[in-house]
Amino acid sequence: MNSQPLFNYILTATVSFVKLFIKGIIYFPFLFCGYVGAKFILHRNDNGLLWLTLTILFAGLIYLVFYFVILKMNDYKSTNNFLWVPLFIFCIVFTCALPVYIVFAALENIIRKLSSGSNTLLLAWIFSLAFGIFVFTRYPFFRSIK
Repeated sequence: MNSQPLFNYILTATVSFVKLFIKGIIYFPFLFCGYVGAKFILHRNDNGLLWLTLTILFAGLIYLVFYFVILKMNDYKSTNNFLWVPLFIFCIVFTCALPVYIVFAALENIIRKLSSGSNTLLLAWIFSLAFGIFVFTRYPFFRSIK
Protein backbone atom coordinates (compact mmCIF):
# COMPACT_ATOMS: atom_id res chain seq x y z
CA MET A 1 0.00 0.00 0.00
CA ASN A 2 1.27 3.47 -0.92
CA SER A 3 1.54 5.65 2.17
CA GLN A 4 2.86 8.78 0.42
CA PRO A 5 -0.59 10.51 0.18
CA LEU A 6 -1.15 9.94 3.90
CA PHE A 7 2.29 11.36 4.70
CA ASN A 8 1.61 14.40 2.50
CA TYR A 9 -1.75 14.96 4.21
CA ILE A 10 -0.25 14.73 7.70
CA LEU A 11 2.65 17.00 6.74
CA THR A 12 0.29 19.59 5.25
CA ALA A 13 -1.91 19.49 8.35
CA THR A 14 1.11 19.87 10.64
CA VAL A 15 2.51 22.81 8.69
CA SER A 16 -0.93 24.47 8.66
CA PHE A 17 -1.25 24.00 12.43
CA VAL A 18 2.23 25.46 13.06
CA LYS A 19 1.43 28.49 10.88
CA LEU A 20 -1.87 29.03 12.70
CA PHE A 21 -0.11 28.70 16.08
CA ILE A 22 2.52 31.29 15.11
CA LYS A 23 -0.18 33.68 13.89
CA GLY A 24 -1.97 33.19 17.19
CA ILE A 25 1.15 34.21 19.08
CA ILE A 26 1.75 37.17 16.76
CA TYR A 27 -1.80 38.48 17.10
CA PHE A 28 -2.07 37.56 20.79
CA PRO A 29 -2.28 41.18 22.05
CA PHE A 30 -5.37 41.78 19.93
CA LEU A 31 -6.95 38.46 20.87
CA PHE A 32 -6.27 39.03 24.56
CA CYS A 33 -7.77 42.52 24.49
CA GLY A 34 -10.74 41.12 22.55
CA TYR A 35 -11.21 38.50 25.27
CA VAL A 36 -11.09 41.16 27.97
CA GLY A 37 -13.73 43.15 26.06
CA ALA A 38 -15.94 40.08 25.72
CA LYS A 39 -15.52 39.37 29.42
CA PHE A 40 -17.19 42.69 30.25
CA ILE A 41 -20.30 41.76 28.24
CA LEU A 42 -20.68 37.99 28.60
CA HIS A 43 -21.07 35.80 31.66
CA ARG A 44 -19.27 32.59 32.54
CA ASN A 45 -22.21 30.33 31.63
CA ASP A 46 -22.74 31.78 28.12
CA ASN A 47 -22.14 29.61 25.07
CA GLY A 48 -18.50 29.09 24.03
CA LEU A 49 -19.27 29.93 20.41
CA LEU A 50 -20.63 33.30 21.54
CA TRP A 51 -17.43 33.89 23.53
CA LEU A 52 -15.29 33.01 20.52
CA THR A 53 -17.30 35.19 18.14
CA LEU A 54 -17.33 38.21 20.43
CA THR A 55 -13.62 37.83 21.20
CA ILE A 56 -12.74 37.76 17.50
CA LEU A 57 -15.09 40.69 16.83
CA PHE A 58 -13.48 42.81 19.54
CA ALA A 59 -10.01 41.76 18.39
CA GLY A 60 -10.89 42.92 14.88
CA LEU A 61 -12.17 46.24 16.19
CA ILE A 62 -9.01 46.75 18.23
CA TYR A 63 -6.97 45.88 15.13
CA LEU A 64 -8.85 48.59 13.18
CA VAL A 65 -8.23 51.16 15.92
CA PHE A 66 -4.60 50.15 15.94
CA TYR A 67 -4.45 50.57 12.16
CA PHE A 68 -5.93 54.07 12.58
CA VAL A 69 -3.19 54.88 15.11
CA ILE A 70 -0.59 53.72 12.57
CA LEU A 71 -2.13 55.98 9.92
CA LYS A 72 -2.07 58.94 12.33
CA MET A 73 1.53 58.12 13.14
CA ASN A 74 2.38 58.23 9.43
CA ASP A 75 0.59 61.57 9.11
CA TYR A 76 2.51 63.01 12.04
CA LYS A 77 5.78 61.72 10.66
CA SER A 78 5.16 63.16 7.19
CA THR A 79 4.43 66.60 8.68
CA ASN A 80 7.54 66.44 10.93
CA ASN A 81 5.42 66.38 14.08
CA PHE A 82 7.26 64.49 16.79
CA LEU A 83 4.07 62.99 18.22
CA TRP A 84 4.75 60.02 15.96
CA VAL A 85 7.56 58.86 18.27
CA PRO A 86 5.37 58.06 21.33
CA LEU A 87 2.76 56.49 19.03
CA PHE A 88 5.47 54.33 17.47
CA ILE A 89 6.78 53.28 20.88
CA PHE A 90 3.24 52.40 22.02
CA CYS A 91 2.65 50.34 18.87
CA ILE A 92 5.93 48.47 19.23
CA VAL A 93 5.34 47.72 22.91
CA PHE A 94 1.77 46.57 22.31
CA THR A 95 2.47 44.36 19.31
CA CYS A 96 6.03 43.12 19.83
CA ALA A 97 6.81 43.19 23.54
CA LEU A 98 3.83 41.13 24.67
CA PRO A 99 4.56 38.17 22.34
CA VAL A 100 8.22 38.32 23.36
CA TYR A 101 7.15 38.17 27.01
CA ILE A 102 4.97 35.13 26.24
CA VAL A 103 7.74 33.31 24.40
CA PHE A 104 10.55 34.18 26.82
CA ALA A 105 9.65 31.76 29.63
CA ALA A 106 9.04 28.86 27.27
CA LEU A 107 12.31 29.50 25.44
CA GLU A 108 14.22 29.74 28.70
CA ASN A 109 12.93 26.32 29.79
CA ILE A 110 13.75 24.77 26.41
CA ILE A 111 17.24 26.27 26.35
CA ARG A 112 17.85 25.17 29.95
CA LYS A 113 17.03 21.58 28.96
CA LEU A 114 19.12 21.69 25.78
CA SER A 115 22.23 23.47 27.03
CA SER A 116 24.71 22.65 29.73
CA GLY A 117 23.48 25.55 31.85
CA SER A 118 25.85 28.25 30.71
CA ASN A 119 24.39 31.54 29.51
CA THR A 120 20.83 30.23 29.51
CA LEU A 121 19.35 33.63 30.27
CA LEU A 122 21.41 35.36 27.58
CA LEU A 123 20.40 32.79 24.97
CA ALA A 124 16.74 33.12 25.99
CA TRP A 125 16.93 36.89 25.57
CA ILE A 126 18.63 36.58 22.16
CA PHE A 127 16.03 34.14 20.84
CA SER A 128 13.16 36.12 22.36
CA LEU A 129 14.33 39.37 20.82
CA ALA A 130 14.80 37.61 17.48
CA PHE A 131 11.20 36.45 17.80
CA GLY A 132 10.20 40.06 18.55
CA ILE A 133 11.88 41.19 15.34
CA PHE A 134 10.09 38.38 13.50
CA VAL A 135 6.77 39.59 14.95
CA PHE A 136 7.60 43.16 13.91
CA THR A 137 8.11 42.06 10.31
CA ARG A 138 4.81 40.13 10.26
CA TYR A 139 2.55 43.13 10.85
CA PRO A 140 1.61 44.57 7.46
CA PHE A 141 1.08 48.12 8.67
CA PHE A 142 4.61 48.50 9.98
CA ARG A 143 5.86 48.05 6.43
CA SER A 144 3.99 51.19 5.40
CA ILE A 145 5.91 53.48 7.76
CA LYS A 146 7.61 56.05 5.58
